[in-house]
Amino acid sequence: MQPVTPKISLLWPRGSASASIIDAGDAVVIDLELTRFVEAIDNIHEQRVTLASVLQKFSDDPQVIGYRLDIVEDLLANSDLCYCLKELLPKIDELVRISKLRFEPSADLEMLISRIDELDLYIQCVNTLAQHFSTTAATLSSAGLVKLKEIVLEITNTHEFQSLVQELPQMKAGMEKLASVTIGVNLDAQLRPCEAVLLSINDQKYRAGTILERLMNKSARDKYVGVSSLFTINNGSESDEMQNMVFRQAIINSIGKILRSVIRPVAPLVAKYTRVSAEFLLNLNSEIVFLLASVQLLKTLQQSGLNICKPQVLAKADRKGNIKGFYNLNLALQKLADSETDLGIKIVGNDVVFNDQGRIYILTGPNQGGKTTYTQGVGLAQFMFQLGLYVPGEVAALSPVDNIFTHFPVEERPNSNLGRMGEECQRLQGIFAKATAHSLVLLNESLSSTSPGEGIYIAKEIVCGLKLLGLRGVYATHFHELGSSVDRINENVPGDSRLVSLVAGLLAHSQETKGFFQRSFRITPGVPQGMSYAKEIASQHGVSIEQIITTLEDREMIQSRHEVAVNSNWLGD
Repeated sequence: MQPVTPKISLLWPRGSASASIIDAGDAVVIDLELTRFVEAIDNIHEQRVTLASVLQKFSDDPQVIGYRLDIVEDLLANSDLCYCLKELLPKIDELVRISKLRFEPSADLEMLISRIDELDLYIQCVNTLAQHFSTTAATLSSAGLVKLKEIVLEITNTHEFQSLVQELPQMKAGMEKLASVTIGVNLDAQLRPCEAVLLSINDQKYRAGTILERLMNKSARDKYVGVSSLFTINNGSESDEMQNMVFRQAIINSIGKILRSVIRPVAPLVAKYTRVSAEFLLNLNSEIVFLLASVQLLKTLQQSGLNICKPQVLAKADRKGNIKGFYNLNLALQKLADSETDLGIKIVGNDVVFNDQGRIYILTGPNQGGKTTYTQGVGLAQFMFQLGLYVPGEVAALSPVDNIFTHFPVEERPNSNLGRMGEECQRLQGIFAKATAHSLVLLNESLSSTSPGEGIYIAKEIVCGLKLLGLRGVYATHFHELGSSVDRINENVPGDSRLVSLVAGLLAHSQETKGFFQRSFRITPGVPQGMSYAKEIASQHGVSIEQIITTLEDREMIQSRHEVAVNSNWLGD
């Protein structure tokens, strides 16, 4: 008779996972630095979360995303449930280990013992969950956790489970009688072992004696204290494990028949519960690990002063996205790793809006003004959303994308005959071969490897292609002319993904900034600044023509600036 396994998943409302959308070898993994996010949650649960397992959880199904978000909301609001699930994980791990024994060649005796251990752990896990669900004052609203609660309480109310709880002590008692065996070893004339005889089966374990105990003649009064230890099974190297296996098998082969006869009364009791299965707990193991680790990370962000929010799930066909006050998760993780505090003050939040008024953003501004951080942050927020997690920000409403495509700078491959420009174009062509109207495309300094004239020409072609597709995208670039061309492209190129110019801003002159412009890291709609701040930025870094002349004068490389007759008309005002 097949075991009865309740069907429940905390990640997939229909019970089965979808095909993986993002592969570990995709550029998006490198460009968004997704390993940093995985490591952040992996550190919480000690090497149990992998990149591949996280990527497999990325879903573009609004129902799946909403299902998970509701569970995350419940877990964030219910610390006791998180603690309860965390306490269960070691027991479920042990269940996983024991369950594997069922698929390995093993003696009947070992199978019986493993099954008793499995039933014991199963009862512990179910009762722990049932106790929490029965006594907690918190109200669960997520369909996934409500279903888990119903399954657990239904199991505990069955006659089969209640009977198992009553009879398990009897099964364990039969096992506890077998704590040790006494074996007599006969020696031949050369003092070599020639025969072994089973003397007794005991309900207490032997232990090695000490010299002091022998001097005190304690061994005569305590029959379970030995003279010395002959062999101890320890977990260690592969060779130790081999020795352990040989030793165990030798003992089992020698005394197996006798031990089976002793535990024969227990076997029928165990056989009554062949339909009892802990499979649903095993299936939840990796899901619980992922959810608990992710929730802990979200709490850490909150405790550091940063906002997180439950995004509203919009229809995929809407192709919209709106996050107020969002920030780059990787930037936050880096500052957390550096033990910085009050991140809500130190990290500048920005808005991102994808709708009918603008779906493709051309982002320009000064170096280190936040363009890359913003572009990467948009991708990370979308990725977290489609894992079913809260996103960095104050308020959010997002449509799922069918995939995220990125094109960030990479080193030129020495063995490539395409050249860096050729490689860039090939990667961009690969995006157009796969992207759809429901995709998110993030370009960061694309086509910067060629001359400005060629670069801006190809960049316009690329942007026109993105508009034709109708997708969502951000293009962070130094091509200010591209940002200035958005109106013309919107007028002349069909497609409902309008282009909008965004600018990474600078703060105005002030007493505190000593006359220099400072980066504000604010990203706002606006006209590209072009060269308007170039002189101030050059001065801030000591490379204005006046500063260069002063440096050369100090080094006595040239004569007085008056003799050199320097004039700003060299460069044009």
